[in-house]
Amino acid sequence: MPTFTYKAIGADGSVAEGQIDAGNRPDAFRQMETLAEDGWHLVRQGITTVEEVLSVTTAKEVATSAKPTAPAAEAKAS
Repeated sequence: MPTFTYKAIGADGSVAEGQIDAGNRPDAFRQMETLAEDGWHLVRQGITTVEEVLSVTTAKEVATSAKPTAPAAEAKAS
Protein backbone atom coordinates (compact mmCIF):
# COMPACT_ATOMS: atom_id res chain seq x y z
CA MET A 1 0.00 0.00 0.00
CA PRO A 2 1.44 3.45 -0.86
CA THR A 3 2.49 5.81 1.92
CA PHE A 4 3.36 9.48 2.27
CA THR A 5 6.64 10.11 4.03
CA TYR A 6 6.98 13.43 5.79
CA LYS A 7 9.51 15.42 7.75
CA ALA A 8 8.40 18.33 9.92
CA ILE A 9 10.61 20.89 11.62
CA GLY A 10 9.22 22.42 14.81
CA ALA A 11 9.66 26.02 15.86
CA ASP A 12 12.17 24.82 18.46
CA GLY A 13 14.24 23.11 15.76
CA SER A 14 13.06 19.59 16.58
CA VAL A 15 12.51 17.26 13.63
CA ALA A 16 9.67 14.76 13.35
CA GLU A 17 9.53 12.16 10.62
CA GLY A 18 6.87 9.65 9.78
CA GLN A 19 4.64 8.00 7.26
CA ILE A 20 0.92 8.20 6.58
CA ASP A 21 -1.01 5.42 4.85
CA ALA A 22 -1.89 6.78 1.42
CA GLY A 23 -4.22 4.04 0.27
CA ASN A 24 -6.96 6.65 0.20
CA ARG A 25 -5.17 9.84 -0.82
CA PRO A 26 -7.86 12.36 0.33
CA ASP A 27 -7.91 10.73 3.77
CA ALA A 28 -4.13 10.94 3.99
CA PHE A 29 -4.20 14.66 3.26
CA ARG A 30 -6.89 15.19 5.91
CA GLN A 31 -4.55 13.64 8.49
CA MET A 32 -1.95 16.33 7.85
CA GLU A 33 -2.34 19.83 9.23
CA THR A 34 -1.52 22.72 6.91
CA LEU A 35 0.80 25.56 7.88
CA ALA A 36 -2.21 27.89 8.15
CA GLU A 37 -4.14 25.47 10.40
CA ASP A 38 -1.12 25.09 12.67
CA GLY A 39 -0.74 28.86 12.67
CA TRP A 40 -4.36 29.38 13.78
CA HIS A 41 -3.77 26.97 16.68
CA LEU A 42 -0.75 29.05 17.70
CA VAL A 43 -2.81 32.26 17.44
CA ARG A 44 -5.45 30.76 19.76
CA GLN A 45 -2.70 29.86 22.24
CA GLY A 46 -1.30 33.40 22.13
CA ILE A 47 2.04 32.21 20.72
CA THR A 48 1.86 34.10 17.41
CA THR A 49 -0.27 36.74 15.70
CA VAL A 50 -2.79 36.68 12.87
CA GLU A 51 -0.43 38.94 10.91
CA GLU A 52 2.40 36.42 11.22
CA VAL A 53 0.19 33.55 9.99
CA LEU A 54 -0.97 35.63 7.03
CA SER A 55 2.61 36.64 6.19
CA VAL A 56 3.83 33.05 5.79
CA THR A 57 0.84 31.33 4.18
CA THR A 58 -0.84 31.58 0.80
CA ALA A 59 -4.25 33.16 0.30
CA LYS A 60 -5.64 29.83 -0.93
CA GLU A 61 -4.38 27.99 2.16
CA VAL A 62 -5.79 30.63 4.52
CA ALA A 63 -9.15 30.58 2.74
CA THR A 64 -9.52 26.83 3.26
CA SER A 65 -8.29 26.69 6.86
CA ALA A 66 -10.18 27.27 10.10
CA LYS A 67 -9.62 30.85 11.13
CA PRO A 68 -9.30 31.65 14.84
CA THR A 69 -12.12 32.99 16.92
CA ALA A 70 -11.60 35.89 19.29
CA PRO A 71 -10.60 34.79 22.80
CA ALA A 72 -13.36 35.37 25.38
CA ALA A 73 -11.41 38.11 27.17
CA GLU A 74 -10.97 40.11 23.97
CA ALA A 75 -14.60 39.62 22.98
CA LYS A 76 -15.79 41.06 26.32
CA ALA A 77 -13.48 44.07 25.97
CA SER A 78 -14.99 45.00 22.58
